[in-house]
Amino acid sequence: MEYIHIEIEAITSPKINGQLCGDVYEVIRNKEGTTIIFADGIKSGVKANLAATMYVSHLKELLQQGQSLRESVLRTTDIIERSKTKDNLYTAFIIARILNNGNTTIISYEMPPPIIFSNNKASILKMGKNNSDLIMETHCNLSEKEAFLFVSDGISEAGMGSKNTNGWGVYGMSEFLNYKLSGKIKYKDIPKTIYSRALEINDNIKKDDMSIVLAKARKGTIVNVFSGPPSNPKLDYDKVSEFVESDGIKIICGATTAKIVASYLNKKLFVEENYDPLIPPAYEVEGIDLVTEGTVTLNQVYNLLDEDITRISKRNVVGDFVSLLSAADKINFFIGTTANPANDNIEFVQQGLLKRTRIIPLIADKLKKESKTVIIKYL
Repeated sequence: MEYIHIEIEAITSPKINGQLCGDVYEVIRNKEGTTIIFADGIKSGVKANLAATMYVSHLKELLQQGQSLRESVLRTTDIIERSKTKDNLYTAFIIARILNNGNTTIISYEMPPPIIFSNNKASILKMGKNNSDLIMETHCNLSEKEAFLFVSDGISEAGMGSKNTNGWGVYGMSEFLNYKLSGKIKYKDIPKTIYSRALEINDNIKKDDMSIVLAKARKGTIVNVFSGPPSNPKLDYDKVSEFVESDGIKIICGATTAKIVASYLNKKLFVEENYDPLIPPAYEVEGIDLVTEGTVTLNQVYNLLDEDITRISKRNVVGDFVSLLSAADKINFFIGTTANPANDNIEFVQQGLLKRTRIIPLIADKLKKESKTVIIKYL
């Protein structure tokens, strides 16, 4: 099954420069897919930002607890409706869940309807009522090179009153976008183009927070990293099979792990000659893209993830490892939990080298900050 990766391009701009923006969005990536939550707090400023942030966090927490998308929305809107007359911590929001195969559910609460881009044309996505006059829902499939556009009402209502009774509106926006698409505008440039046009319609005066989120689908790059023998040797071949049959680039990290995989594949394990004490050894197994030493390599990868690896004077296995991770959209770590007595050596501690079970979560945190999907499976 082809993995669909969702790229996000967004602009959030407060009504008053330097003030907190009342429009807030968050992107959640997990093994199932990508979820986008976009909220528009009432009015603007600190209170609007507080409301939007609070309800985005609430929706995220419900989803992480295992609530369905629909149930999370219903529970959240119930709180919002009660807050309207209580403390005015009100927000409109839209939430989209796009699975790895492109299957998509979008639920909206008092937000402008989204625009979908397909075959280089923009159109308003049709949505139906969901047990409420205020909640709208739709299901569709987002294919490679297609995209969704979500906007706050500061964009859709641009020009309201002065140039148009109801403002620019999503219909006017879609017409404008089709004109731009005929001129071969790139998807990544759409948010700033929409923002500039909305500001122009408003006579260059921001009358509200103005925010845009574009979610574009493309074929994703997957990297699988297998490091460490499984805790139960009887399961070695089962776990290796799962790794080998996974879609994407394959990296083995660790000599013992490499021996297990080579045995499973019935291939020879070769060691590449290396006379530089600073560079960990590399190996070769036919059918595997990159094979490296374990602990030292992982620690060096962690250190170089934030660095410009073009500064590395000569090609080495750590630089190759970092390049593959940097190019990936989704990284699956297969982490064996069998203890390696060598890692308890005081020299490892002296050099500040962390065990694989400690360093890999740190690597994962850095990768997640780069908007990558990271899955860790302990074996």
